[in-house]
Amino acid sequence: MMVAVSKLYDEGRINEVKTHLSHTLKYFLAVTLPFIFGAAILGEPVLRMFSTTEIAEEGYRIIPIVALGFLFLGVQAIVHYILLVTKKTKLLALTWSFSVPLNLGLNIIVVPWLGIIGAAATTLLAYLLAMGAICYFSLKEFRFDPNWRFIGKSLFASAVMSAAVWFISPEGTVSTLLTVALGVVIYGAVIILLKGFTRNEYEFFKGLLKRGTPSVPPSESIE
Repeated sequence: MMVAVSKLYDEGRINEVKTHLSHTLKYFLAVTLPFIFGAAILGEPVLRMFSTTEIAEEGYRIIPIVALGFLFLGVQAIVHYILLVTKKTKLLALTWSFSVPLNLGLNIIVVPWLGIIGAAATTLLAYLLAMGAICYFSLKEFRFDPNWRFIGKSLFASAVMSAAVWFISPEGTVSTLLTVALGVVIYGAVIILLKGFTRNEYEFFKGLLKRGTPSVPPSESIE
């Protein structure tokens, strides 16, 4: 992505840079948002598949925290390209030189009291602060459309999926796997019904499987 965005920026094609970032954020959120919802509900049964009952009963609480941290980290990883192409990399170094020591310091204070939950929470806080700072500095350079309408549709689809998964409340490996698969289908179906993606985007997804696919997403506006 960095090569494509840098080339567009150097050529003065700022609108195409914004389109690229907008689509990238959209596709990231399209996957991450339902994952967070699913992790909150299916964390324990999924852990039971790979660990003991004792570990699952204690560890499932940190899965939504870790998933949310991945969201913050992913958003800043997309937005930070603005600072890279505008040669403001010192701001990135400054942000992480503050966030990482803060995380370590909070771990020393909190972990003895709260254990693994405390470690997950302090890491989440560090990622949140890093994302906030990077978004602040980046969007001062130039802004792009974050696709709020799609975010709303994705959150709604995730909520519908979560309600169905919670109602099923799976137990056992087979039931859990089937529930995960059903959740993916429900989320996808709701997104399609809400017209979360355009026809051009579906064609773009198909093109990813073919040789010679352009690296830049479809340029039409998205909802």
